Amino acid sequence: MPNLADEMTIPSTKADFLKHDILQFYVNRIGEYSFDLNRNMHLDQRSARFLNETAPLEELMEVDLNRGFDTFVDKKYGEGHIDVILEWLEKKYPKGGRLKDLLKVDIVCFRGTLARIGQSPYCKDAFGFHAVRNRDIIFLLEIKEYTDYDIATYRGYKFEQLMTVSDKGRPSTIFEPINRNEEYSVVYRSHLYGPAGNRIGLCYSAETDAMDNRENLLEFKVINSPVLDEQLFNVKAKRWWMQSYLTTVKKFYVGHRTEKGRLEKISTITLDALARKSDLCPNVCRAVLYEVLSRVMELLVDDGDTCTVTRAKGSESPIRIKYPGDGGDFLNYTLLKNFY
Repeated sequence: MPNLADEMTIPSTKADFLKHDILQFYVNRIGEYSFDLNRNMHLDQRSARFLNETAPLEELMEVDLNRGFDTFVDKKYGEGHIDVILEWLEKKYPKGGRLKDLLKVDIVCFRGTLARIGQSPYCKDAFGFHAVRNRDIIFLLEIKEYTDYDIATYRGYKFEQLMTVSDKGRPSTIFEPINRNEEYSVVYRSHLYGPAGNRIGLCYSAETDAMDNRENLLEFKVINSPVLDEQLFNVKAKRWWMQSYLTTVKKFYVGHRTEKGRLEKISTITLDALARKSDLCPNVCRAVLYEVLSRVMELLVDDGDTCTVTRAKGSESPIRIKYPGDGGDFLNYTLLKNFY
């Protein structure tokens, strides 16, 4: 066990993990939930969206993806707060019990936290999260600065709306306002196996763009066509890959837009093709994820233990782990009252 106020560093460049032993990663869906417009949670698919299999794609060309930006309604509170998962736990297991036995995992968090760790050898982005051990499980809370949505983000939501329906068979429309208080998310349990067979069990939640008629998960992305090759495959494709690898998404619908935001082309790409075209090594992502999470588990052995993990912006920046952490008091114990 490190001394108080210790700090350790982990390298985060691609070269540091290229020769790492091959790691295995297995994912299963274990639950789902929807939020309605009033942000009430329901354990069903009522807010799910489905690919419009019969959408007249030619009619969507030249659609202005900026349409409706002035009436857009964002979520009532920021994404990624651990309270959402705790609320799901309370509804999923109303009788409570030993949380470790119910979930059979070591760590609970949101997908975004895991994605930012895994993509770090390929991205310059800064990230951070707090960790606390409670009820024999480690909870992670991402350190995020919530900012107002911008037009680039909105265009992605608009493209998703054009390509999907809330009820199978109902046509899409460009006139409906977008309200992000409605949400459909899937909960996953995954296992990441280390080089010696050591296993890390993870439970995490991820908001879902849409499903096809066989309930395969899909992602929708918008890119600026003139900068497609350089921007997409140097940076964006790697982010897309890591995010979707964690949730078994296999297919993307990509909207190509003009500088002013008009849709001019729709293409598809698979998860495997993203990895090949962007020169991404999946095992590098698995290796850095395992390295960071295993270090956190080694540090947090008793309930109440905390640490904070950060990485500064820059491709050569190491990942730093501070023990004890700076912000471990983020759990809503009311939502955990039935668990031990």
